[in-house]
Amino acid sequence: MTLPETMRHLPWWPLQMLWIVWLGAAPLPARSAECAQVTTWQQADFVAAQFPTVVAVNVPAALPGNPSGVGLATSIAAVPRPAGTKTLANNSSITIYSFASAAHAAAYYAYRRAHIVLPSVYDRAGEVAVVSTSLSQGSVTDLSLDALYRGTVILVAGYADTNQAMASGSAVSLYLNLLGQAQALVDSKCVPAPPANRPPTITLSPDPAAMPAFQEVMTRGHEFEIRIDDPDGIDDLDLGSVHVWVAGVDKTRHFLETVANHPSRLRRIDTATGTSYYFRPDSSQLMTAFNYFNIPWNGRWPVSFGICDRHGACARSDHTIYFGPYLATTSATWLGQAGVNCVGGNNEIHVWYVLGNNGHDTQSVDLLVGLQRPGDGAWWTFGSVDSTYLWHALKLVPIWRWPNAPSGFRTSPTDPARLTLDVAPSAPAIGGGSYQFLMAALEPDATDMPLVSRSANICPR
Repeated sequence: MTLPETMRHLPWWPLQMLWIVWLGAAPLPARSAECAQVTTWQQADFVAAQFPTVVAVNVPAALPGNPSGVGLATSIAAVPRPAGTKTLANNSSITIYSFASAAHAAAYYAYRRAHIVLPSVYDRAGEVAVVSTSLSQGSVTDLSLDALYRGTVILVAGYADTNQAMASGSAVSLYLNLLGQAQALVDSKCVPAPPANRPPTITLSPDPAAMPAFQEVMTRGHEFEIRIDDPDGIDDLDLGSVHVWVAGVDKTRHFLETVANHPSRLRRIDTATGTSYYFRPDSSQLMTAFNYFNIPWNGRWPVSFGICDRHGACARSDHTIYFGPYLATTSATWLGQAGVNCVGGNNEIHVWYVLGNNGHDTQSVDLLVGLQRPGDGAWWTFGSVDSTYLWHALKLVPIWRWPNAPSGFRTSPTDPARLTLDVAPSAPAIGGGSYQFLMAALEPDATDMPLVSRSANICPR
């Protein structure tokens, strides 16, 4: 059984106007996030006397060694005065690499830490490390610092002549001061980067996979919901991009026209992250005025919904919805007895049921009730042969043939059906244990039989 292929084609511009009236539109939200990659380094950024030479590279380039996972970086290097006695104070350079994301900066910092095997003389929270080739008896000859800061990696490096001793504490303090100068520069260059756009979601509720929840909504004239969410906020949604497909055919125009013809049966509730549309069909006109999906005959139909945001990220949700007669246990059904965790102790199972039709009219429908034993796959159906109701093994024997089930029909008797556990001659007995209790409605010549099941624990016999 497949879906409708016919639909009325409407000009597109009235539909766009319909979306504006029905769904509305809103401006894009303000955003904030981590710093963007700096591309505005200037020679004037370092003005301290000890850095007379500044080299700024604003075109993203690969780093030495081409480490993986770090991307391209822009950079600025402040070089010390070249002449005079070499002390850490006048011979330490600063280099700052700016990355496309904080994650890339962290990857490069980790790469450097993994490749520097010198002993560390100072560490701070995994973000600043100072190492030296020689730090003994208060004498420093070579010192370097690596720091991770706001999407950048800051490097400070220098050395002193061997006769220019400096206590280790003073050396680290000097480098932390230089680090502070570099961090202030990064702060001055930091501008918010637009966050990565996140796609929206679109969902249908109740879930049609949970038979017969969706069918019950339709035959009882209750509401079903299409929920649209965007983690970037409701204003990021492009509500005019909603689409509906049935069996792969675009049914958006038909869906919109059906909704527009019945404005009193639609309501909308907005939240900060999205909106919900509640549709309330008239159960007496399910396959006529309220045939939202243009269903031409009963059966299972693939129905999909799509939505995009204002940045072009799209989402789609796919469902299979059954339209037609259905038979199911009701919420009142309790397959057990008071104080007992099993059924059938009195040789009977009591079943409260609902019979309905959310599809097209059908002249007759076979109602099937069954038991399946998961352990070995054995199964039985309960029905009448020669006016005697028994469980028949491996046979589809209907319990009733309902003579007429028009569209929108629904009944749920107040008294339960009482099923004994007696089996037909030559059929294996139904012993105690775990089973699945099954119910289905089958139209004549139907090739599809939607099953509804629930667990049943039958008492030992």
